[in-house]
Amino acid sequence: MADYSTTDVRKPVKLRTGEGAAGIPAVTVPQQFKKISEQAPNDEALIGADNKVFTYKQYYNESKRFGKSLLKIGFKRWDSVNIIGFNSYEYSIAFMGCIFVGGISSGIYTTNNPGACKYCAQKSNCTVVLCEGKKQLDKYIEIQNEFKPLCYIIYNLGDDQLPQSNIKIYLWEEFLDISNGTNDNEIDKITNSLDPMQCCSLIYTSGTTGDPKVVMLSHDNYVFTATSAVLSVLPLDSLDDIPRVDEIFGRMVIVSYLPLSHVAAQLVDFFLQMIVPLKIYFAQPDALKGSLVHTLNKANPRIHLGVPRVWEKVRDTLRNKINDGNCMKTGIANWAFNKGTLYRDSKQYNSQSSTSWFHSLADKILFNKIKQGLGMTKLHAGVSSAAPISKDIVEFF
Repeated sequence: MADYSTTDVRKPVKLRTGEGAAGIPAVTVPQQFKKISEQAPNDEALIGADNKVFTYKQYYNESKRFGKSLLKIGFKRWDSVNIIGFNSYEYSIAFMGCIFVGGISSGIYTTNNPGACKYCAQKSNCTVVLCEGKKQLDKYIEIQNEFKPLCYIIYNLGDDQLPQSNIKIYLWEEFLDISNGTNDNEIDKITNSLDPMQCCSLIYTSGTTGDPKVVMLSHDNYVFTATSAVLSVLPLDSLDDIPRVDEIFGRMVIVSYLPLSHVAAQLVDFFLQMIVPLKIYFAQPDALKGSLVHTLNKANPRIHLGVPRVWEKVRDTLRNKINDGNCMKTGIANWAFNKGTLYRDSKQYNSQSSTSWFHSLADKILFNKIKQGLGMTKLHAGVSSAAPISKDIVEFF
């Protein structure tokens, strides 16, 4: 008999229902993915760091293609695909393709050492590993005598040579080509048999205080949470307005750069996109070392997720630039921030004081230039997640 929680990936849990988003019928990730891909088949869904574009229809079909390749090499239901690497369309396609065939997708910390990789692989019943580049693949080559998956798959190999391995190594396109000539009968049969209340993903901790811990997440957990997030971030009147998001707010855009081994990044980069048509730009692997601003300016996101440390670094950089200017520039900037604070407070507390004119002037003098420099001229919502954020940082923005 089902319960509200379980430690068995094969066992479905009970469903609690309520008002609003909590009353939506439970669906599987592939069902929701198919729905959005049919609603917006030709809308751009993924834009790689190499500028390669996937429409929703192409993204959906490539995910099925990955799943069919898994089946052809002997991947079984409840097996896991461990994915270790920076955010990319390969990561997204593999994550979804594994779920399509009843597998368990699991993002692995790129900072894991070979021992931690082995622990996660063995505990998750991993039979396929997707690695970004030779550096990550070498971790699994080191443990190949203790952990023997069906194969390794590698993307972004660059100019490196494939290492020697007792386990078969596929290049990304080479692996996808395994599915050539197969029909959809087997994968559709599996996909249609999935239960929305069963596990589809494992989220590991970093293991800084012992072995990594893990949480199981169901199909419904992802779809429900993403739906709730859309309703909380976008001021929609009802669930009926979700299909009209483009019409109401314009095209939603997000930059993917936070580690996809974290559930917060998965929710934003994978699953918001399953609820509303949303374009994902993948940042460069060195995003947090300085290249993120380039991607932000290219994408001009409507929603941006950052952990508190990211928002703190942006604030500190802006403050330093302001303080490094001459006295006049520093004085003007401080005046603008003061007027911005007064305007925000008057709106928040419904004050009658008229500050809009000064705020408009501050916008022209400073704020619009900052937004342009950050690539955030179209930003609708800045979101902080994964840790507490200080009041000072929130008030600054």
